[in-house]
Amino acid sequence: TKGGCTKLGRLCIKEADCVDKNCVCPEQGSGEFACADDEDFLCEVTADPHVNAYGHARGSLFWPCRYRLTRFVTPLEGGVPGWSSCSFEVFGVNWVNQRGRYYARAVEISLAIGDMAQQVFIQQDIVKFDINYLGIADSLGHNAPWGSGPNPDVWNDIEIICTFDDEDMFAILDIPRCNVQIKFRPHNPDDEPGPQRKVPGISIETGQNTGFGFGWSLCGETLLQGDGPDLYSKRAEELGLDNVNQVLLFEALSQELDQVALVSTAENLIPDPVQCTNSIELFNNCGGGVGPKVEAIRCCHKILKRKKTVKCLGKDNVLQAFNDCLEVSCHCDELAFDNLKALFAEKNCKIPRRVRKCFRLKCDFK
Repeated sequence: TKGGCTKLGRLCIKEADCVDKNCVCPEQGSGEFACADDEDFLCEVTADPHVNAYGHARGSLFWPCRYRLTRFVTPLEGGVPGWSSCSFEVFGVNWVNQRGRYYARAVEISLAIGDMAQQVFIQQDIVKFDINYLGIADSLGHNAPWGSGPNPDVWNDIEIICTFDDEDMFAILDIPRCNVQIKFRPHNPDDEPGPQRKVPGISIETGQNTGFGFGWSLCGETLLQGDGPDLYSKRAEELGLDNVNQVLLFEALSQELDQVALVSTAENLIPDPVQCTNSIELFNNCGGGVGPKVEAIRCCHKILKRKKTVKCLGKDNVLQAFNDCLEVSCHCDELAFDNLKALFAEKNCKIPRRVRKCFRLKCDFK
């Protein structure tokens, strides 16, 4: 059956089978979200949002801002080897709702295709977000170019195909000659409380000839480059962080990404760009070296992750609380400490025990 397969009532995608309350792909992937061929590389961001990297490392990113998932280059099939290539950079944007659940609200794709043998080049930025339930309108109520029809954009005999899967509710970018397919399924805010029956998120599938090596991205690299299932846990041990989720937050902040949408018409894409930018600046100006940054993440991560705290503070205040916490942890700033206490008191919330202990030990703040 394709309906209500899992214990949480999740639906399987059409390529997957329901086996013992699990959605099972024929080869690799999550049958609730995306299946891929064994010879391809697959990175997924699903639900709260859980990152499943190319090398199968897993962790969750609790941060409602913009972050880089991956950057890579593939050969252009049919082009002159060494002279023709496709370049991709993919970003996610997280939101958090009033119930304290995080989700990938949007995917941004910056692509460039070059055929130097023919002296031609194209660069294009694509953003998809807030698809309505029928999959035909964007957040402004306009018909969306992505999903509005089956006709591909053909450039120099290269098809850039943007379609919508009405059965599985995916917006799909497919560029066959680059051997890349990217899917996005939106969070549906009208769903009843609890898990969305069709898992929201982003999937990135690319072929074996993909070239990585562009610095840290959350999807990491592949087993061929040495990034395996222990990618995040090894990084946690190396840095001295408590868990893999702290690693993802540490790395997302370390990217120092501009909190500005790729496409100007999507200006409201990032929920609070000012506070997101403040998070990045506070973190990257935290003390000298890595140590103070690690301490700050260990101290303040609970404010973003703890669902009870997020629900109590409200989705519009959680980043401010996190930033005040960073300010205290990094600089023992008394004003930031007073602001943090006042915000929690105003909302009748309790500061997490881990945060209070951190302030007491480092700054003698009580």
